[in-house]
Order: sequence, then C-alpha cells, then structure tokens
Amino acid sequence: MLITQIDEINEVLPTARWKDPTKFLGAIEDEETALMQPILGEALLVFLEEKYRELLDKHGKITVKAMAATETPAEDLPTLRLIRQIQKALVTRMMSNNAHTLSVSLNEGGGLNRMSSDSYEGVDLDEIKAAKLEYWHKSVKAVEGVLYLLERDALSPTPLWKDKWQESEWYFQHSDLIFPTLRSIVEFVPMQKDEKRVEYMELLPDIRYCQNTYILPMLGQDLIDKLLQEENGTTKKSLQLVRTALGIFIRARVVRTPPHSKSESQHQLADLETSAAQALQTAIKYMQAHAEELKPAIEQAQFYKPSQEEPAKPKRFDADKHYEHFTTLL
Repeated sequence: MLITQIDEINEVLPTARWKDPTKFLGAIEDEETALMQPILGEALLVFLEEKYRELLDKHGKITVKAMAATETPAEDLPTLRLIRQIQKALVTRMMSNNAHTLSVSLNEGGGLNRMSSDSYEGVDLDEIKAAKLEYWHKSVKAVEGVLYLLERDALSPTPLWKDKWQESEWYFQHSDLIFPTLRSIVEFVPMQKDEKRVEYMELLPDIRYCQNTYILPMLGQDLIDKLLQEENGTTKKSLQLVRTALGIFIRARVVRTPPHSKSESQHQLADLETSAAQALQTAIKYMQAHAEELKPAIEQAQFYKPSQEEPAKPKRFDADKHYEHFTTLL
C-alpha cells in the first residue's frame, strides 16, 4: 500500500479527529485496487510501493509537514511528489465512497446506529451527500495531478517511470492515434476545465473507434504515422486538418451516445456528421495537392491518385514465343 501511517491520512484531511484513522486503511486499500491500479498499472504500482517503503526507512515520515520541500533530497523529490499526489486521490476517493458508512455503526445486536459527534455538531443526510460530492470532485482533481506528473515524466528526456507506466491501460502516449496526448486534443474537442486528463483517458475508446472507422480506411496507417512526425509545414498542416475532422467525428459519437435523447440530439448529430465529412474532404484535397511532399506514405492512401500516369512500357518481341495474332506484337 502507498498509505500506512496516520499522519499521511491526516495531512489530506487536516480537520479529522479519528481516534484510530488506521481503521480506514482497509477502505483505502480498496480504492488503491479499484482506482489507482488501473491508472498506474501493476508494474508501476509495485515499483512505487517499493520506493515508498525505502523513503519511510530513509526519512521516517514522508508528509510535507515532516519533510519540507527545501529539505528533501533532490533525487527523492519526484517520487515523493507522485506518492503524495496519489495519497490525496486515495484518501478523498475513500471519503467520497464511504461517508455514509462512516456515519453508522453496528450495535451489540447487529443493528445499525448513527454515530454521534464529539465536540462537533452532527450533520443531516443532505450534508453527508454534499460532503460525498465535494470529496468526489477533490479526488478527480487529485487524479488529474497524478496523470499530470506521469505525463510530464513520460515527455522528459530522462523519464523515471515511463517504461513501467506504459504497461498500464491509462498510459497517455498512444503513438498510433491521431490524438496521442491530451495536449493534441484540447484544441479540437471541448473538455471540462478541471478534469481534462481524466476526460481524455475516458475518450480513448471513442478516439480509437472514430479513427479506425472514418480516418484509417481513407488515409492508411503509413500516412497517419508520417503526419504524426510533423516533419515540415505540409505534414503539420495536413495533421491539423485531419485532427479537425476527427475531433468533429468524436463529438458526433459522444452526442450519439446516451444519456443524450434522440429528440434532443438528432439535429445536432446531423450537423456534426455533415461538418465532419466536409472537414475530412478538405484535409484530403490539401494532401492530394501536396502529394509529392507526402510520398511514399500517401501512395497507400485510398484517395491517392498519381498526378500523371506512368507511360506504359513497350513490350518486347520474344522470338521463342508463339503468337497466334499479329496484334499481340503491337
């Protein structure tokens, strides 16, 4: 586990006055399995657990209160930041998912009682629901922070965790996608202000579906790979045009997916699909006009047409071959 000490829980929830916060380690472990293991992947999670134990053995405590950033050794700082951010996500998600459970207890007969507070005023059901929602939003922002640190590391010249994180299903750099990163998609697909990385991860199935259905059959993977390299102005402009089309296709797929009702989305869906088709045609026309700069990758594209047909090679007369008709010699 990446949380084992009371101080680590209390640093995320500074007003908590639990007599024994370690009782909630079981619930935190559940969140680690359900929330963090898919995001980090097994390899990175095991690696961080080992580093966490090493840091505890080395420093005793790893909370910000116990270890000011100015006192933290430089070689330990990146891993400390990542583990602390993961702890925030785990504790806040645990509180969101267990607030109702934390407010009741079993009596001697096995019945449920509502626990009373000590030197605090009690809360009603609506206040508990509000607290659950607030903790949920805090946990989403904490997950955003985890993904941000992992993404920055993966893009750095000397990454610390990339080789392990890329085994996770949440690894951000899907190199075969036209939108391989969050940064590449935000200009073309509207996203929530504070939850972009989480939303990008959730959109990956839609990105892949739309790319494989609408873009890949027309362009081919060779041309997509060439555009993603952004070698020159032509590839950059072509990629921007293709991303515009793909972004609209993705928006149309999102509108087509429940909970949007058919009556509410039918008109919007028709407009998006028309716009997407027009945007893809615009991209194709541009790439056709600059085909020479996109060779040889463009030659595998379905829309590619050579500007001039190669002259037919003259057939040679073979003295050993028997010709039944004179016209076969022409």
